[in-house]
Amino acid sequence: MKKTISAVILCAMLCLLAASTACGEHGGGSETTQVEQVSDTTVTAETSEFKAADISFDGGEFIIAENDVGDWMQSAFVTEENGDTLNDSIYKRNILIEELYNVELGGYKIIGGRNSQKLTELTNSILAGDKDFDIAFIPGELSSIIFNNPDYLIPLSSVDTLDLSHSWWDTQSVEAMTFKNRTISATGDMAVSTTGASTITLFSKSLAESYKIDMYGIVNDGKFTLDKAYELAQTVKSDLNGDTKYDFDSDRFGITFEALNLPQMILASGEHMTKNNKDGVPELALSTPRATEVVQKMIALIDDSESVVSGGDTTIMFNEDRLLLWVTNLQRMNSARSYTADFGLIPFPKYDESDEYSAPVNTYWCSWIVIPATNTDTERTGYMLDALGYYSQQYVTPAFIETSVTTKALRDDESAEILKLVLPNKVFDAGMFFDWGYWMLYRMMLNHNPNLSSVLAENEAQINASIESFIEALG
Repeated sequence: MKKTISAVILCAMLCLLAASTACGEHGGGSETTQVEQVSDTTVTAETSEFKAADISFDGGEFIIAENDVGDWMQSAFVTEENGDTLNDSIYKRNILIEELYNVELGGYKIIGGRNSQKLTELTNSILAGDKDFDIAFIPGELSSIIFNNPDYLIPLSSVDTLDLSHSWWDTQSVEAMTFKNRTISATGDMAVSTTGASTITLFSKSLAESYKIDMYGIVNDGKFTLDKAYELAQTVKSDLNGDTKYDFDSDRFGITFEALNLPQMILASGEHMTKNNKDGVPELALSTPRATEVVQKMIALIDDSESVVSGGDTTIMFNEDRLLLWVTNLQRMNSARSYTADFGLIPFPKYDESDEYSAPVNTYWCSWIVIPATNTDTERTGYMLDALGYYSQQYVTPAFIETSVTTKALRDDESAEILKLVLPNKVFDAGMFFDWGYWMLYRMMLNHNPNLSSVLAENEAQINASIESFIEALG
């Protein structure tokens, strides 16, 4: 998809970017130390983190395997500008990289719905020794298909030209996928869908104003906890039709949760599904008093069917100002452009006030970057991954934030500042993606079952066997 873009346009883009990233939302990656390097067709910028290699790939293709998922494309299938802020930022990133390294980005399409295939075209290609793609963006809920067979991939940590400490990689994703000193995968700014997978909370500004609730003040004071969210939910609930029952279609509720929010709250509380021992081997880590407490509190909360909605399509309810707090993921903002409600964006609730605000990752939407075992030029791949990460951090993530906070109903600086606060603090755990406790917790939430110790007793042997099988395959 070799294209060029004028130096004037790119120079303007960089000037705008410098203004938008001056606040340093991703740490060192936004501190510009070298302003411009101008050729006839491109302008590139370098920072204290990113130093472009003095190398050319002679016009060769660099192929990225990914789903073609419309607004949630990651890389190769954005081939032209269309006026959409996010699309155009990906296009500009790709152009910069193509010009920087004299390379052509191409796509290898993962066929089927985002999480409804078995990745057979990828695994068959690898097993056959074919070199159909250089890297792959694997959907989160399918990642165990690749991860559980380490022979399918080359660990990112074995690539000499790749530095996983850079700020465009999500640090916790690197930690979550590092076993026995080998990092098999990671994710970060280059995966747009991972940004969209960040769990946040939407709130009704109309209801907050009616009940004199200063949501941004509560957040900024560090007091938006699970307990506070429940307190607010109880405050605004109302039997609007007066039939002495709380009906999904007609009454007002305080907050909504999904089954996946239970494992997410455990991670937000600082607990883990698995933790590595001193040898880098993962072990089940849910047998703690705090994890038990989180489970019991979450189940008790959703048992209050007057204040809390768990499950169901809440869009209509939210648009009708019958819901104060909607715990959801950031990709929701794509459809929120059409909402009639006046709403704001705040973080996922903390567990305790002493915790930091975080953005637990939704397994359905996030993507993991892997290098297939058939890749024979990991030096080039490392340079390309760093460039994809850096230019995504500079262009794509700011565009994502801009797109998220400039909907018809959401145009406030507070929401943008909150996104800048929580996006660098995404929460990951290997247990979410290998199913080392994730779906067990998910089912507990669906079944309103608070007894973690008994459920662990039923599932621990199976989880440990899965971990042992993976470690044996890792070698």
